[in-house]
Amino acid sequence: MEFRETLRMSLRAIRSHRVRSSLSAFGVVIGIAAVITLVTLGTSLRVDILHEFTGGHAPNVYVWAGPPGGQAGFGAQPVFTAHDVDRLRHIDGVATVVPRGILPVIALSHGGQTVSQNQIVATTPAQFRTRKFAHGESFRQGKREVVVNPAAATMFDDTLRVGDSVEIRTSDGSTVRARVVGVLRHSNGNGQFDSGGSLPQVYVPTRPFYSSTVKSPTQGTDERVYPLLTVVAKNHATIPQSKRAVKAYLHSNSDAVRLTPDKYAIRVRTDQDLVNRLKDVLTTLTTFITSIAVISLVVAGPSASPTSCW
Repeated sequence: MEFRETLRMSLRAIRSHRVRSSLSAFGVVIGIAAVITLVTLGTSLRVDILHEFTGGHAPNVYVWAGPPGGQAGFGAQPVFTAHDVDRLRHIDGVATVVPRGILPVIALSHGGQTVSQNQIVATTPAQFRTRKFAHGESFRQGKREVVVNPAAATMFDDTLRVGDSVEIRTSDGSTVRARVVGVLRHSNGNGQFDSGGSLPQVYVPTRPFYSSTVKSPTQGTDERVYPLLTVVAKNHATIPQSKRAVKAYLHSNSDAVRLTPDKYAIRVRTDQDLVNRLKDVLTTLTTFITSIAVISLVVAGPSASPTSCW
């Protein structure tokens, strides 16, 4: 009897407040649709961003010594000696190690035009193992050769081409002439240490351009020292094993652990670590947006119902 009476009163209220009832029903439908839309958009965004970060990446392990926080390479100090690089190359599961040094410069000149540039990258030919060239090829160690990305090639009115000569004005005021041997197809890099795609990037071989050295604490000899290393695993399956072995060596018997300044730490990160952090952020964001939509629906529904005017 009570159910019939409740149903009768509800129907009477709906008939006597047709407009309000229609608006309430319409509001509930919109609220539900909004929740579904937000959840769908959040999930799609999550998939797209994760695909962007994971698609086509090499099995890299990024190593630097820096302060807490920041992106890969933040505050990196030159602590990794040539001895460390050689030892890391002999770890099981490691295909190669790519050292990366920063060479301070003042400007670059080509075709009678000079443009300001504060640094170029000194590295090895392995830097380009997964990069595609629009023209030319990688430089050779021991040669005065450079590789440029498209953004760097177009810094000059006369676009840099393979075979062109470029003058590099170093921070000590000297000038070095080098030949362009390669122009990359894309400006975006192939790892967490690479700059944004819109920035000009000039690459030179560590020999003869990079001369930063330090006395090796373990070997007692002067050796080249680098702020950044990219350890390349043989395949994606060996990344966790390689990461553990790299950390074990660097935190125990390396020159780097002895050269790292106080309040700095040796940091080892993979692309998967970045993806996991990104997943957590996106999951939290999606949950927050969905919760707001659900709460709005729950709160707004009863306040707009016909019984609120009884």
